[in-house]
Amino acid sequence: MVSKDEYKTMVQRLKNLNKDLNGTGGDETDFFVKLCRLYEDKKVNLMEIYAKYYSGAKVTNTAFVPAGPSDMTDYMVHFTEGYDIFVKKIEKHYAELVQRRKEAMRLFTCMVSLPLSMSSVLYLTYFKRLEPDEVSDQLYMSRSTYYRTKQKAIQLLVIRCREQEANK
Repeated sequence: MVSKDEYKTMVQRLKNLNKDLNGTGGDETDFFVKLCRLYEDKKVNLMEIYAKYYSGAKVTNTAFVPAGPSDMTDYMVHFTEGYDIFVKKIEKHYAELVQRRKEAMRLFTCMVSLPLSMSSVLYLTYFKRLEPDEVSDQLYMSRSTYYRTKQKAIQLLVIRCREQEANK
C-alpha cells in the first residue's frame, strides 16, 4: 500500500523530472554547469565573478582602496575568505545538481519500466508536460480512464522505486 505522503512526494518528483533531466530551467543551473566545466580557467573566472558581484569590498576599483597598508591587508583577507566561501557554495550547488540528475534518471528508468499504458500516461503528463485532455486524446482514452491510469501508475511507481531502493 502507498501512503499519501509517498504519493505526494512521487508526484512532486515527477513534476520536476523534465527540469532535473534536461537542466534547462530559467535559473542559474546552466551558469553553474558551464562554470564548473571550465576546469583550467575555473579559479580565474570565479575570482572575477566574485570580485565583480559578490565581494564586500570592490578591491579592483581604486576608489575603495584604504589609506594604510594594514587596512588593505584586512580588505584582502576579507576578500579571500569570502571567495573561498563563494567557491564552496558553487561546488555544493553543483554536487546537488548532479545528485538530482542521478535521482531523476533512476525515476525516469523506473517510469518507463511500467506497463505501456501507465508509462505513456506518466511520460506524456510529466516529461512532455501535456495537459490531461491532450494525453487522453493521444492515447485514445477517456478523461476518467486517464486519471485512473495516472493514479495507478503513480502508486506502482512508488512501489517500484521503493523496491529499487531496498535492492541497493
